[in-house]
Amino acid sequence: MDSSPPKLRFLWPTVAAVWLVAVAMIVGTVARVQDARARLPGKLRDLRELSAQEKEIANHTAARRFFESLPVKHPAPLDPLLKKTGFEVKVKDIANPPSRATGWRVRRKDVDFGEAEVSLANIMQWIRETELADSNRPPWRVARISARASARNPGSGHVVLLFEALEQSDAETPQPN
Repeated sequence: MDSSPPKLRFLWPTVAAVWLVAVAMIVGTVARVQDARARLPGKLRDLRELSAQEKEIANHTAARRFFESLPVKHPAPLDPLLKKTGFEVKVKDIANPPSRATGWRVRRKDVDFGEAEVSLANIMQWIRETELADSNRPPWRVARISARASARNPGSGHVVLLFEALEQSDAETPQPN
C-alpha cells in the first residue's frame, strides 16, 4: 500500500504532464522559429524592393509636380532648334507609346541628319542646348542616339536621334514640331 498522502499521489503525474506539455511547446516553438528564419531573407528582399518602389514613387511625384507647375504644357517646337544645326534634317513623328501618367502623353520624334557627316561633338552640344531650350515648357530629351562613324572624317558620322517629351493631354493644341 502506498503510504503517501492522497494529494501527493496526483502531484507527480501532474508534474509529468506539465513537463510533457512544456517539451511539446518548446519543440513547436523551435519549429516555428526555423520556419520564420527560412522566410526572413525573402521578407528582407521584399522590404528592400518596397523601399526602392517608395523612392521611385517619390521621384515620379516630384517630376509630376514639376511638369504640372510649368506654365506651358507642351514642348517647344523642334523646327527652330533643328535649324541651329545648319544641316538638312528629316523629322518624323513616331507612334507615341501609351502614357502611364494620367493626363499626360509622350511625344516622340525621329531626327535623321541624313548622309551628312556631322561632328559628334557639335551634335552633343546641340543636344544639350535643345534639352535646355525653354525652362517654361516640358523639355525634349534624347531617348536614343544612333551614330555610324565616318571612315573619312574622324569624330564625325551619320546621326539619328529619337527625342521624347511629355505633353499634357488636355493642353491647348500641340505645336506642329
